[in-house]
Amino acid sequence: MAEEPTSDERRAVRFEATVHPGEAGLGVAAMTERVADLDVDRIPDPGGEVRLLVDADACVRLLEEGFEVRLRRSVPVRPLDPGLVAGDDEVQTWFDTRIRDTGGGPEQGTPF
Repeated sequence: MAEEPTSDERRAVRFEATVHPGEAGLGVAAMTERVADLDVDRIPDPGGEVRLLVDADACVRLLEEGFEVRLRRSVPVRPLDPGLVAGDDEVQTWFDTRIRDTGGGPEQGTPF
């Protein structure tokens, strides 16, 4: 028989959600601005919807603001895969390549 998750494990989940005007009755631009003011994580949405990554507390705040929140899926909270983190040398090489490609940099009078 599977064990029930602990309360800490239940809290260690966020939700991919879309937000809709609901009672707020706002257009997409105004709604996006109000959602941004609530300091929640936005994620790209191919359909142009306002898609977020939120925890239960953020869902409550959005509902209290009059938005309709549709949960799409749960996303467990876990450490970032170290393979996705670039090292200092990799970032410097990437940056140097971009500066060289645009012709900028210290030799061009750009303060980098």
